[in-house]
Amino acid sequence: MRAHVMAAAAGLLVVSTAIAGNETEAPKSWVFEPSTFIGINLGGDFLTELPECSADSETTEPRKLCRISTPIENSYRVDGIPYLGFGGRCDVEVRLLGAKVASIRLSGDSEDISRVTQYLRKNYDEPTSIESSQSTTASGAWFTTEVLRWDGSSTSIELRRKEDDFGVYQVTLTNLRTAPKIADEGATHPSDGT
Repeated sequence: MRAHVMAAAAGLLVVSTAIAGNETEAPKSWVFEPSTFIGINLGGDFLTELPECSADSETTEPRKLCRISTPIENSYRVDGIPYLGFGGRCDVEVRLLGAKVASIRLSGDSEDISRVTQYLRKNYDEPTSIESSQSTTASGAWFTTEVLRWDGSSTSIELRRKEDDFGVYQVTLTNLRTAPKIADEGATHPSDGT
């Protein structure tokens, strides 16, 4: 009888170990995954929801979100973004797939990167991952940079210094429902169209 109990216990141990060995670690969930970003609806019809900027839109107060076509197909510059809590220059480019937002790229002077980081952490919680890497400038100087990522089921946000201009930060939001590979495209197609 004792041998049967020992054999059954050993069998349960082997089965539970096999089941535990097949489990994969679940990705860290992102509770604050957005449905809008800097006032832009990620699930809506961008071309219908954001009007074209008028000739006097820069002088009209209060400024409202509007779009300006760029030379790149399905790419628009956005004007009239609300104050986000960090100063300096802030450029916004939206790429579409059809009329849906595929990605939003926000860029500005890297001296504002700590305030941009605070804004993202305040609004979207702590990053789901942080990577550090060594970067080299054109003059040969090197320094450590961080890439902060917020990864969710339908959206990802990445904050980094622009690889070809360390004086510029980039926040890239990718709408995974419409453009699952648009984030990789950013490295080969800079936002200035060159």
